Amino acid sequence: MQNQKDRFHVLGINGSPRHKGNSQYLMSCFMEEMKGRGYNTQILDAPKLKINSCIGCGNCETKGICIFKDDFTNVFLPAVIKADIIVLSSPIYFYAFPAALKALIDRIQVLWSRKYRLKLDEFKGRKRQGVLLAVGATKGNDCDWFGCNWV
Repeated sequence: MQNQKDRFHVLGINGSPRHKGNSQYLMSCFMEEMKGRGYNTQILDAPKLKINSCIGCGNCETKGICIFKDDFTNVFLPAVIKADIIVLSSPIYFYAFPAALKALIDRIQVLWSRKYRLKLDEFKGRKRQGVLLAVGATKGNDCDWFGCNWV
Protein backbone atom coordinates (compact mmCIF):
# COMPACT_ATOMS: atom_id res chain seq x y z
CA MET A 1 0.00 0.00 0.00
CA GLN A 2 1.20 3.48 -0.86
CA ASN A 3 2.40 5.66 2.01
CA GLN A 4 -0.15 8.43 2.67
CA LYS A 5 2.55 11.12 2.60
CA ASP A 6 3.70 10.00 -0.87
CA ARG A 7 0.42 11.06 -2.39
CA PHE A 8 0.38 14.48 -0.70
CA HIS A 9 1.59 17.28 -2.91
CA VAL A 10 2.72 20.60 -1.42
CA LEU A 11 2.66 23.53 -3.84
CA GLY A 12 4.70 26.58 -2.92
CA ILE A 13 3.84 29.85 -4.61
CA ASN A 14 6.53 32.50 -4.29
CA GLY A 15 5.10 35.97 -4.80
CA SER A 16 8.30 37.97 -4.43
CA PRO A 17 10.01 39.53 -7.44
CA ARG A 18 13.19 39.82 -5.33
CA HIS A 19 15.56 36.92 -6.05
CA LYS A 20 16.89 35.28 -2.86
CA GLY A 21 14.89 37.62 -0.64
CA ASN A 22 13.22 36.96 2.69
CA SER A 23 10.08 35.45 1.14
CA GLN A 24 12.10 32.94 -0.86
CA TYR A 25 14.12 32.09 2.23
CA LEU A 26 10.98 31.38 4.26
CA MET A 27 9.57 29.29 1.44
CA SER A 28 12.78 27.26 1.11
CA CYS A 29 12.82 26.53 4.87
CA PHE A 30 9.17 25.47 4.84
CA MET A 31 9.52 23.29 1.75
CA GLU A 32 12.68 21.60 3.04
CA GLU A 33 10.72 20.63 6.15
CA MET A 34 7.92 19.24 3.96
CA LYS A 35 10.43 17.22 1.92
CA GLY A 36 11.96 15.95 5.16
CA ARG A 37 8.52 14.71 6.21
CA GLY A 38 8.14 12.78 2.96
CA TYR A 39 5.80 15.07 1.01
CA ASN A 40 6.14 15.79 -2.71
CA THR A 41 6.94 19.46 -3.27
CA GLN A 42 6.88 21.98 -6.10
CA ILE A 43 7.60 25.72 -6.07
CA LEU A 44 6.31 28.18 -8.64
CA ASP A 45 7.66 31.73 -8.82
CA ALA A 46 4.77 34.04 -9.68
CA PRO A 47 7.00 36.80 -11.13
CA LYS A 48 8.58 34.33 -13.59
CA LEU A 49 5.25 33.08 -14.94
CA LYS A 50 3.83 34.73 -18.05
CA ILE A 51 0.35 35.66 -16.80
CA ASN A 52 -2.21 37.86 -18.52
CA SER A 53 -4.30 40.07 -16.28
CA CYS A 54 -7.96 39.15 -15.82
CA ILE A 55 -10.17 41.27 -18.07
CA GLY A 56 -13.47 40.35 -16.42
CA CYS A 57 -14.90 38.83 -19.62
CA GLY A 58 -17.03 36.27 -17.71
CA ASN A 59 -15.97 33.27 -19.81
CA CYS A 60 -14.91 31.40 -16.68
CA GLU A 61 -18.36 31.96 -15.17
CA THR A 62 -20.21 30.55 -18.19
CA LYS A 63 -17.81 27.96 -19.63
CA GLY A 64 -15.52 27.16 -16.70
CA ILE A 65 -12.33 28.03 -18.56
CA CYS A 66 -10.27 31.16 -19.01
CA ILE A 67 -9.90 32.65 -22.49
CA PHE A 68 -6.14 33.07 -22.01
CA LYS A 69 -3.79 30.19 -22.77
CA ASP A 70 -0.79 31.31 -20.76
CA ASP A 71 1.27 30.02 -17.81
CA PHE A 72 -1.74 30.42 -15.53
CA THR A 73 -3.73 27.94 -17.61
CA ASN A 74 -0.89 25.61 -18.58
CA VAL A 75 1.34 25.63 -15.45
CA PHE A 76 -0.28 27.24 -12.43
CA LEU A 77 -3.84 25.90 -12.59
CA PRO A 78 -2.86 22.22 -13.00
CA ALA A 79 -0.45 22.57 -10.06
CA VAL A 80 -3.16 24.13 -7.86
CA ILE A 81 -5.63 21.37 -8.74
CA LYS A 82 -3.03 18.70 -7.92
CA ALA A 83 -1.97 20.29 -4.60
CA ASP A 84 -3.14 19.07 -1.22
CA ILE A 85 -1.36 21.90 0.61
CA ILE A 86 -0.77 25.34 -0.90
CA VAL A 87 1.91 27.56 0.63
CA LEU A 88 1.96 31.21 -0.37
CA SER A 89 5.08 33.20 0.48
CA SER A 90 5.13 36.90 -0.26
CA PRO A 91 6.33 40.28 0.85
CA ILE A 92 3.71 42.87 1.62
CA TYR A 93 4.27 45.91 -0.60
CA PHE A 94 2.31 49.01 0.34
CA TYR A 95 -0.06 46.84 2.45
CA ALA A 96 -0.83 44.50 -0.49
CA PHE A 97 0.66 41.62 -2.50
CA PRO A 98 3.06 42.30 -5.39
CA ALA A 99 1.53 42.60 -8.88
CA ALA A 100 2.47 39.14 -10.21
CA LEU A 101 0.84 37.43 -7.24
CA LYS A 102 -2.24 39.65 -7.47
CA ALA A 103 -2.66 38.62 -11.12
CA LEU A 104 -2.72 34.95 -10.05
CA ILE A 105 -5.26 35.70 -7.34
CA ASP A 106 -7.53 37.51 -9.81
CA ARG A 107 -7.35 34.68 -12.32
CA ILE A 108 -8.16 31.97 -9.74
CA GLN A 109 -11.79 33.06 -10.20
CA VAL A 110 -12.02 30.25 -12.74
CA LEU A 111 -11.92 27.65 -9.94
CA TRP A 112 -14.58 29.49 -7.94
CA SER A 113 -16.78 29.65 -11.03
CA ARG A 114 -16.28 25.96 -11.78
CA LYS A 115 -17.22 24.98 -8.22
CA TYR A 116 -20.04 27.35 -7.32
CA ARG A 117 -21.60 28.40 -10.63
CA LEU A 118 -21.08 25.34 -12.80
CA LYS A 119 -21.01 22.71 -10.01
CA LEU A 120 -17.76 21.21 -11.36
CA ASP A 121 -15.64 20.48 -8.32
CA GLU A 122 -12.15 19.06 -8.88
CA PHE A 123 -11.63 19.00 -5.11
CA LYS A 124 -14.69 17.03 -4.02
CA GLY A 125 -13.80 14.73 -1.17
CA ARG A 126 -10.31 16.18 -0.74
CA LYS A 127 -9.29 17.98 2.39
CA ARG A 128 -6.92 20.77 1.37
CA GLN A 129 -4.91 23.16 3.50
CA GLY A 130 -3.25 26.51 3.00
CA VAL A 131 -0.34 28.33 4.60
CA LEU A 132 0.59 32.01 4.28
CA LEU A 133 4.18 33.13 4.88
CA ALA A 134 4.18 36.92 4.77
CA VAL A 135 7.07 39.33 5.16
CA GLY A 136 6.47 43.01 5.78
CA ALA A 137 8.00 46.00 7.43
CA THR A 138 7.16 49.62 7.99
CA LYS A 139 8.50 52.59 9.88
CA GLY A 140 7.21 55.95 10.91
CA ASN A 141 3.72 57.33 11.43
CA ASP A 142 1.90 54.62 9.45
CA CYS A 143 3.10 52.03 11.91
CA ASP A 144 1.10 53.62 14.73
CA TRP A 145 -2.07 53.06 12.68
CA PHE A 146 -1.47 49.30 12.97
CA GLY A 147 -0.62 49.46 16.66
CA CYS A 148 3.04 48.61 16.11
CA ASN A 149 4.96 49.97 19.05
CA TRP A 150 8.29 48.33 18.33
CA VAL A 151 9.61 51.05 15.99
